[in-house]
Amino acid sequence: MTTTTQKRTKRIATRKVDGGYRVTGQRRVYGTFTAAFQAAWRTCAESGADLYSIMPDGKWVLMLDTKTIEAYERGHHAETTAAN
Repeated sequence: MTTTTQKRTKRIATRKVDGGYRVTGQRRVYGTFTAAFQAAWRTCAESGADLYSIMPDGKWVLMLDTKTIEAYERGHHAETTAAN
């Protein structure tokens, strides 16, 4: 028996909806893009996903890849630890 695996790119996106912005996989509607971006960032940092924005025409645009997010999180954690 042969087992195959499928590589899936994890993508989290923010998109404009009536009343605000939504993040992939979440039901909440955020009132500002900044709030939605922060929620999407946290989700990407926790899951190892890339961060995208979905344009009004449906096109997915890469904002930050997981390597960039992880590098920032490592640097931020190091700064926080050093300050304490």
